[in-house]
Amino acid sequence: MKTSSKKVVVIGAGISGLTTAYLLDKKGFDVTVLEKKSEVGGSIESVNENGFLFDRGPNSALETTPLISQIVEDLKLSGGPDGKNELLYASKEANKRYILRNNKLHALPMSPPALIKTELFSTKAKLRLLMEPFVGRSNDGYYQSVAEFVSRRLGKEFLDYAINPFCSWSLRWQT
Repeated sequence: MKTSSKKVVVIGAGISGLTTAYLLDKKGFDVTVLEKKSEVGGSIESVNENGFLFDRGPNSALETTPLISQIVEDLKLSGGPDGKNELLYASKEANKRYILRNNKLHALPMSPPALIKTELFSTKAKLRLLMEPFVGRSNDGYYQSVAEFVSRRLGKEFLDYAINPFCSWSLRWQT
């Protein structure tokens, strides 16, 4: 038990909450994590339903900073019982992403020509996207969610079908 006078409460034991708690603990804070569910993991969970195992939550992560590799190494997550690295990197085939809209799968456009041709976005949404460079700064200053930022700059349709499928926190903003 830590004897630090610096006490912090982290609300939520999802990947962000657990990472925050870990980093604060490393800096000497006395950390308490509160979670409303009976298990940690946030939106990352495995569910056994009708004899099928479903994994919910993110299906991938990007190593966008050396901090991720450092945390994996610190927690000894990079080596299995036999010392081999258990991190799995996606194949190139996994780069193609699909979005379900109106009960039809649409490939997420990854280039300007694909964006023009896709049926994922309406003509109105595509035109709205072209207007993004002309959208001014928010009157809110720095106090807006990512969902509010994307809606304001790119439109709600882009938020719904390009951002929300990959960010569960954006979905919570709409409810």
